[in-house]
Amino acid sequence: MQDKLDGHSIIALLKASAKLKDLKRAAMIHSEIERRGLLEQNAFVGSALVDMYAKCGSLAKAKQVFDRLQTRDTVSWNALITGHANSGRCEEALGLYEQMQLEGVFPNAVTFLCSLKACCTVGAIEEGLELHGEITKLDFIGSSLMVNSALVDMYAKCGFLAEASFVLKKLPVRDVVSWTALIAGYADYGHCEKALKYFEQMQSEGVYPDAFTYVCSLRACSSMRAASKGQEIHADIKNKGLERNNFVGSALVDFYAKCGFPLEAQEIFDNLPARDTVLWNALIAGYVDCGLHKEALRCLDKMQGEGFVLDTPLCVCCLKACSSLGAIDKGQEIHAEIERQEISQSGMAAGSALVDMYAKCGFLSKAQEVFDRLPVRDIFSWNALIGGYAEHEHGEEAFEHFEQMQSEAVCLDSATYACILKACGWRGAIGKGIELHAEVARKGLFERDMVLGNSLVGMYAECGSFKKAHEVFDKLPARDCVSWNMLIAGYAEYEYVGEALKAFRAMQSEGIPPDAFILVSLLKVCSSAGATGGGQEVHAHIERLHLLEGNPLVGSALVNMYAKCGLLAKAQQVFDELRFQEVACWNTLMIGYAEHGYGEEALKIYQKLQLKAIPLDATTYVCILKVCGLVKAADMGHKIHVEVARKGLLQKDLAIGNTLVDMYAKCCLFGKARKVFDNLPVRDVISWTAMISGYSDSGDGEEALICLDKMQSEGVFPNAVTLVCALKACGSIGAIDRGQELHAEIERKGLLESDPNVSSTLVDMYARCGSLHIAQQVFDRLPARGVMSWNALIAGYVQIGQSENVFSIYDRMLRENLNPDPVTFLIVLNACSRTGLLSKSRTFFETMSNEHGLDPMLEHCSCVVDLLVRAGQLCEAAAVIKKVPLSSNFEMWHTVLGACRSWGNVEVGVEAFKNATSFD
Repeated sequence: MQDKLDGHSIIALLKASAKLKDLKRAAMIHSEIERRGLLEQNAFVGSALVDMYAKCGSLAKAKQVFDRLQTRDTVSWNALITGHANSGRCEEALGLYEQMQLEGVFPNAVTFLCSLKACCTVGAIEEGLELHGEITKLDFIGSSLMVNSALVDMYAKCGFLAEASFVLKKLPVRDVVSWTALIAGYADYGHCEKALKYFEQMQSEGVYPDAFTYVCSLRACSSMRAASKGQEIHADIKNKGLERNNFVGSALVDFYAKCGFPLEAQEIFDNLPARDTVLWNALIAGYVDCGLHKEALRCLDKMQGEGFVLDTPLCVCCLKACSSLGAIDKGQEIHAEIERQEISQSGMAAGSALVDMYAKCGFLSKAQEVFDRLPVRDIFSWNALIGGYAEHEHGEEAFEHFEQMQSEAVCLDSATYACILKACGWRGAIGKGIELHAEVARKGLFERDMVLGNSLVGMYAECGSFKKAHEVFDKLPARDCVSWNMLIAGYAEYEYVGEALKAFRAMQSEGIPPDAFILVSLLKVCSSAGATGGGQEVHAHIERLHLLEGNPLVGSALVNMYAKCGLLAKAQQVFDELRFQEVACWNTLMIGYAEHGYGEEALKIYQKLQLKAIPLDATTYVCILKVCGLVKAADMGHKIHVEVARKGLLQKDLAIGNTLVDMYAKCCLFGKARKVFDNLPVRDVISWTAMISGYSDSGDGEEALICLDKMQSEGVFPNAVTLVCALKACGSIGAIDRGQELHAEIERKGLLESDPNVSSTLVDMYARCGSLHIAQQVFDRLPARGVMSWNALIAGYVQIGQSENVFSIYDRMLRENLNPDPVTFLIVLNACSRTGLLSKSRTFFETMSNEHGLDPMLEHCSCVVDLLVRAGQLCEAAAVIKKVPLSSNFEMWHTVLGACRSWGNVEVGVEAFKNATSFD
């Protein structure tokens, strides 16, 4: 290095090296400084050398140089303090500040800035208070805007929001930086309304927001799901030309995604000039938050295709999507990437997310294996494992790990209790749930933690103990969307449609806007109960919130509700109006047509889907195979079989194989069903259940029970659906002894209390076997009697001809505030038809629509028409038939035509003839 370089040139070179973080060049310059003796002679060179090493992250070297300085002035101290603060060694930075004071060196604005930053990072409020005192004493509040803002920021980041607000008010000049520090603090600590209030106040004082202010305000809107306010802020951002700023763009993507508008989020994302990992994370996390997990994983594929690598937050987010979809293959790919990048070694979040993914996908042994290999098992990994066991009804294992966790002295948190309460809910173990409730109350967790309070509501609701659920719900210190969701989902599970809708209305009266999950739960219960009126009420609310425009999950549920209620024209209309027609919506519409006997229309939907060249996923193949099974379209089913085999999907996707077995079984082609079944790579409980269900539904109860025995001999244990199919088989052949064995197993698994479908089928089995007294005993023991169990008992009395009991149980059902569903009305109308009770059948038929908002279906009309023609009321019969969709009333017109011959009614006979022959 040439001797002619003076001190100024050397300082310039040191600054350049610091900027480039070029330690090799820095070492050469340092050698030259030593050779010339400049370290001792030139204080500026010494300070610059300390600063250079600190900025390059070589703090030990910086300290060595600093200790050799002849004069350590404010600049050299600042270089060392700043270096430590920027490297995250904040406690050491604050220690250096104290040492600087002890040596009598006066701080300047830079000293205070980096020291306050260190306080923010480690939450050192006491040191921050001391700094505040020193800043006031030296009168920096009046002279340095940057120090003022840093002071507000320190209080805000440490959570002392009132103090931050007080400091801001006292400032002689409040600039955008100080306002933004306060807004950010309130947003970060969840006080989002106040954050937005200060955002408005700032503007009213003539201070204009900058990019960071907008980001903080959007973050507050995201947390509150304040869509309207966020859209106002977006309009302002657009006017100022900041929409294409990547920092602001990321916040907009995050805001729209979190508020349930993924299409808007995608549109903003697509228009941004550059994409980074943060932006991809925001979009993918948004899709995951909206429940659009397939879209999230598609984005992940695109992101990787553009050369971006996964970081820990993205791995965690995408594993969550895999968990929700059961996408084990993709989850394993991410697992391999985590292993390759050694992400699991750098933080526990990815390891815990892996345990959670495998557990939620039902791969419990793999979840256990990953858990056992974790270098450190934190509370999150324990919770993931226990939650997985609870989710998949392995209550014993969940309780075992809960006890093991306690024995290893791992501190339980609210999430642990939430997981184990879920296990109680699944098992119907209300006794254990009450014990845990007492424990969390004793620890004072109930009042402090909303998640835990919500879990208690969910546990009691799942166990059918709605009185206890309401007691907890009413005592919650605050009720959020999740609290209401737990209650409404519980009512939905037990098909208490009236109570679910009542809770929905109460929620709105409290000013809590429902989220997509609540609306989907409500639509689900309305669809299963055939409650068109309730479904239309929810639809109106969805329209008011404009959710159909941006949330495919809600759109799909709405299509499903109308389809299940038999309002296929309305289902088609909603589908046609959807802006985002996901494959799931096509599948829903297809199934809806098939379930109501419109097989041709269902198959046409599939053909349209193919013509649109929409990529078919495994779910679509599963769906069309279900349609083929429902409408007995074995030929079409066979074509699909050939197609999926050609694509190699049979070996890759067990769900397709299982549905093929189910399709052939439903078509009574048991030879083909057996052949597919025998060639499956894995025969799980669903595969076996498909065979058992097929035999049971075709009336071959004996073969169904033989299949059940084989399944158990191969070490596969029945789940709730298997037990339902087996009970139906027992009922069909009067195998009461075997039914009682299954009853004992149901009791052992706690399913009588926790699964309404199992309990109602058990009542039905005893009723079909003629043991009404046992059916009544089982029914009376149920902690919560859903509409299915009432229907099973009423149907049992219809079967043995005890019509008085039928009507008295129906009346009792109404007295207990339970709304009958379409099946209930079909059962009582059948009872009327069997006993010739025309007047009573009229009453039930009118009550169905007038009082309960249920549209009569083909089967209801058929019962009433049968009674009317037998009584000679042919004009009235014709009027009832006209209420049925044209394509479904062919057989009823033939019935009326035959009756007209017997009763000699020419006028109605002519009308019946015209209508009956119009189908030929």
